[in-house]
This record gives sequence, structure tokens and C-alpha cells, in this order.
Amino acid sequence: MFFIFRMSNERLVNRIYYVKKLLRRRKKERKFLMDRLDGYEDDYMTIAANLFAEMAGDSSPTRTPQSSTKSDNPSTSFLMQVKTEIDA
Repeated sequence: MFFIFRMSNERLVNRIYYVKKLLRRRKKERKFLMDRLDGYEDDYMTIAANLFAEMAGDSSPTRTPQSSTKSDNPSTSFLMQVKTEIDA
């Protein structure tokens, strides 16, 4: 009986380790993408907040977007172009 519980616990520990490893990898990938978008001066936070608010059915964003040093030209933003295509 003790052996069965030990195997079950070891499986859970291994699964937790695997999930933590996946989370670390996703965080690194997310940071890389965010840094890349910041390098292009893309205003992704505003778009993400607006899309999230629309998906939630809320008319106002739930999160304040980060300030950007980008000029106010939304045509250079890839995400802005995607949003306009979705709205059309």
C-alpha cells in the first residue's frame, strides 16, 4: 500500500516539475516577444487591454496600458491592423 502512494506522489512531483518548467519557458518566450515589440515601438499593451475588455464584454479596459515613446501613428502597429481587420 505504501508503495502505491509513493508512486503516486512521485508522479505528482514529476508533473509539478514539468509544469513549472513549461511555465518558465513560456515566461521567457513572452518576455522575448514583449522586448521585440518594444524594440519596434509597438503599442501592444493598449491593444491587448482593449481586446481583453471586448472579450469580457466590458466597454472600458481593465488594465492601464504602459506608456510608449512611439509616435501616435497607429498604422505602424501590427496589432492595430489586426484589430481593424477583426472589427471589419
